Amino acid sequence: MEDLEERVFKFFTIRVSAYFRYVDDVFMITSKDKITQILNSFNEQHDRLKFTIEYEENHCLNFLDLSVINKDNTIILDWYHKTFSGRYLSFYSNHSTCHKIGNT
Repeated sequence: MEDLEERVFKFFTIRVSAYFRYVDDVFMITSKDKITQILNSFNEQHDRLKFTIEYEENHCLNFLDLSVINKDNTIILDWYHKTFSGRYLSFYSNHSTCHKIGNT
C-alpha cells in the first residue's frame, strides 16, 4: 500500500486535508469535486486492486472502530461498533484467550 500511495501522490496537485491508513483502510478529507479523480487514480494502479468509497451521512463517517463526526467544522471521535449486544466476555470464562482479548 505504501508504494501505491507514493505512486499516486507523487504527481498529485490535489490538496488533501487529512490522510490516514490502517492496513488497507484509508480515511481521507479532501474537496468533494476531487474525490472521483483520486479514486480513479488509486484504481488505475493495479488490475486486481479495486478501491471503493464511502461518503459521510449526517456529518458522520465510520472508520475502523471510530465514528468520525463533523460538527461545525470540528472533528469529534466516538466509538463505533457494527454490532454490539452490550455484553462482555468474562476473562475468567473457559473461552480461549484469543477470544478474551478480542483476536478472532
